[in-house]
Amino acid sequence: MESNDAKKRVRPWHLANTTVRNPFRLKGGLEALVANGFEGSMSKAHEQDIAFALDGAGVIALSEDTVDVTSIARKWRGALVKLGFLWPDISMLQGSRGIDQYQIGAPFTLTPNGKRLLAAKSLQGEQEVILRSLAALHLPSPLEPDYEFPQFSPLKHVVRILDSMGGIGEEPYISRLEMASIVILTSGKEDPEEVANAIVTQRYQRAGAVAKRKFDAQAIRSIAAVKGVNQRTLYDYQDVSFRYLKATGLFQSRGRGITLVPEKRRTAKLLADSVEVQLGTIDYLNSIASGSSLPTDSQDGAADVLSDLLAVATDWSITFDTSFYDLTTPEGISLARHDLEYRIFEAKELDFAAGQSDQIDEILAYLKMLDENRTHQVFGDEQLVIPKEERPAYFEWLLWRVLLALNKLVIPPSKVRRFNIDQDFLPVSTAAGGGADVVAEYDECVLVVEVTLTENSRQEAAEGEPVRRHVADVLEQFEPLGKDVYGLFIARRIDTNTAETFRIGVWYLKNDKRVDLDVVPLTLSQLIAVLRDGVDNNKLGPGLLFELIKAASLLRQESSGAPEWKSRIAQITTV
Repeated sequence: MESNDAKKRVRPWHLANTTVRNPFRLKGGLEALVANGFEGSMSKAHEQDIAFALDGAGVIALSEDTVDVTSIARKWRGALVKLGFLWPDISMLQGSRGIDQYQIGAPFTLTPNGKRLLAAKSLQGEQEVILRSLAALHLPSPLEPDYEFPQFSPLKHVVRILDSMGGIGEEPYISRLEMASIVILTSGKEDPEEVANAIVTQRYQRAGAVAKRKFDAQAIRSIAAVKGVNQRTLYDYQDVSFRYLKATGLFQSRGRGITLVPEKRRTAKLLADSVEVQLGTIDYLNSIASGSSLPTDSQDGAADVLSDLLAVATDWSITFDTSFYDLTTPEGISLARHDLEYRIFEAKELDFAAGQSDQIDEILAYLKMLDENRTHQVFGDEQLVIPKEERPAYFEWLLWRVLLALNKLVIPPSKVRRFNIDQDFLPVSTAAGGGADVVAEYDECVLVVEVTLTENSRQEAAEGEPVRRHVADVLEQFEPLGKDVYGLFIARRIDTNTAETFRIGVWYLKNDKRVDLDVVPLTLSQLIAVLRDGVDNNKLGPGLLFELIKAASLLRQESSGAPEWKSRIAQITTV
């Protein structure tokens, strides 16, 4: 039987933990813990209350069949400590004899990098904090000691492998299979070029295989058996590691794999070239708590990165005048860099938007997945994935993509959405409260779109008032401009009470002026049918939705109640 030491030697590494899969929930989790008075009070006695606080803040969703909520609290606490956002309790660490708590911060209080995360005001700000965390994170460490290889930086290891792949003339990306079966089973003691060669060997073997999925299954099964690891574990570790690597802003998707973001390659290279120092317990805990310094913190590094970024901007035909910035300080250069990065992202988003009409079949496949409550679906050579906990965000994201595909917008795509997207144009959160999910402006009218996954009688209470208020707010803004405003409410199932609220369609403004609202409720399957008809009959455009909304609004006036209105909407959406 394999010894415990042998098991340690083959243990695959991973970032964070598989419970806290979405790194962009870390800030919300930290905010909830601080707001509920748990900073410095996260002992075993508080674990159940911590889980309920996270649930109440919408950071997690506890289900009725959750057996042990304290386990979830421990996982969250562990992730925040391991990533350096909370100080650890020294007494809970292995090998902590001779180390005193006073040498670091008080147990489970905010670290400097934790405070930096709470202070982040933008997605880019959060990404930089996560980058500082992962650049400082080493394995093994006093916080994660159960590995038997020399201390190394997983982030820098991955960057070095990608750099080595480019150096040997191969496309520098790491696929899902390559990460799960090779990369997470290597460490800093392996030469990055040797790891790159192993990846290339497997890649060529796969290219020669007739049945790619069969090859993948056999490859992961074989490596799992040799290493004594569950094959599902390998893919779980790959998945969470990809998520955290992409959350740094340095990486983007390449199919189901990852590669470096072109405008971040210089930053990544400078990070990977920095010298790694083996740290003792106290030095490491203080390092991860402070977050790593970045190349852009120094004058030379910031100038180097900006120079590379200007070359990327040229590739996108972007003219950028640096004379408006003080380039004699790292802060001034960073301001120029942030502005230029935003300009480049804007250009990329416009390019993404222009291609959505060609992606309508993929969009419809995603919508069908939501309607059928599925998380995975094969689509051509790809596999579409909607993480279960991110379904609300994906719902909003898909409606944004629908409107981009319909085209004819008079505002940029970034103004249509009210949620953040990452460098892959994937959603990282739902729209902030206080406004509609998606607002699309056209030459003569405006469309307000709201979506929900709530289906029962709570739907009317949760959505009826906010949806009408949001549409009324937009109406107040655009009616003076002579633009009609329409609302579209989409859910998997439409509760009759919700439909009745929209059938009545009345809202009173602050001055008691009554306004009539055109808000049409559609089931997700009805929307899919309408869009599919538009594709099949070559009439895909915003008029497809406006004609439907106008027809449904007329039926609203002719219907005696919500059941009849719902039935008649179903008739006109049946194609």
